[in-house]
Amino acid sequence: MDTFKKYCFFIFPFCIFVIIAFGLAAIKDSNYVYLDFTPIQNETKTSLKVNESFGENQTDWKIIYDEVKLRTEIENIHNRSYIIKDGDKCRKDVPDLMIVGVAKCGTRELIDFMSIHPWIIAKNNPYQINSKYFGGKNSYKIITDKMPCKYHDQINVLKADAFLTQYSKPEELYNMNPNMKIIAIIREPIARLKSHLSFRPSANVSKTVIETTDRFIKFIKGKRTSKSYNKMLLLSTYDVGLERYLKVFRRDQVLVIESTEFMKNPITVLKKVEHLLGIEPFNWDKYFILNKQKGFYCIRKVKKVMKTMVCYNSNRGRKDPSEIIDAEHMERLCDYFKPHNENLFRLIGRRFDW
Repeated sequence: MDTFKKYCFFIFPFCIFVIIAFGLAAIKDSNYVYLDFTPIQNETKTSLKVNESFGENQTDWKIIYDEVKLRTEIENIHNRSYIIKDGDKCRKDVPDLMIVGVAKCGTRELIDFMSIHPWIIAKNNPYQINSKYFGGKNSYKIITDKMPCKYHDQINVLKADAFLTQYSKPEELYNMNPNMKIIAIIREPIARLKSHLSFRPSANVSKTVIETTDRFIKFIKGKRTSKSYNKMLLLSTYDVGLERYLKVFRRDQVLVIESTEFMKNPITVLKKVEHLLGIEPFNWDKYFILNKQKGFYCIRKVKKVMKTMVCYNSNRGRKDPSEIIDAEHMERLCDYFKPHNENLFRLIGRRFDW
């Protein structure tokens, strides 16, 4: 009996220590992905690690700039990696994951790169479904019909560039699928706004950007009203929409991605997506390569004898109209977005280098 007491004297404290250690580790791991209200941490661009595991010397690499070929290569990788189970049937359903925006932050790259994973099925061509079909009488059937089919262990994904800030969307999405996961990819608000201003297809792009920016300056001066410019501003106030989603969805259903982190190291972000979805890790490193000429990531063609990467079109990433917005109006925009940014940092428990 004395021997048993001695064992208990040593073993009991050790068990308590192990339980506490595992509990702290679980809390730390949950902060890795999920939104929380822990003290705000600084997150700077210098802390990001760029994966350059392929192509240290790219002089002998063939580079293909073609979005269609890029998506074809992604589809080929996806199909080669997925094994259909015997008797499994491909069925349509509402989205399991919704990318709710935001425009000009990298939503297209995110949904494309995600769909490399064999368990992720992404809607494309077109990527989006008209907002009017959500929330109506037959919304479940309409959305289901427009989604791609999936097998039982796959997750289907849809994106909508403006759903983060549309008032009714959180409840509409929840009513459609209460277990739906939500992703918002966001960018420094003024940079996103300038990119949006410059996104005007035209024969004379520079003239269009100048005219658009001039009209926008009149708008922020209060000399002009515009629903479209008001929507542009609203799209960069991420906290407003995020608060609505957090009132409807659990925090562990929502992931916020910063676009600079995604641009510099997509693999890190894609691993967070895997964690959010609870799916098996994928060997992303095998397929991504940094295009040093352009500074963004492309897909490496694995089966080619010649070293080949497939990228988005060479004109991807327009020059923003920074030089046309003078210091006075830049300061006005900074003042406008500052309280929204601070509220966002409070919501997610992280501070970006904006």
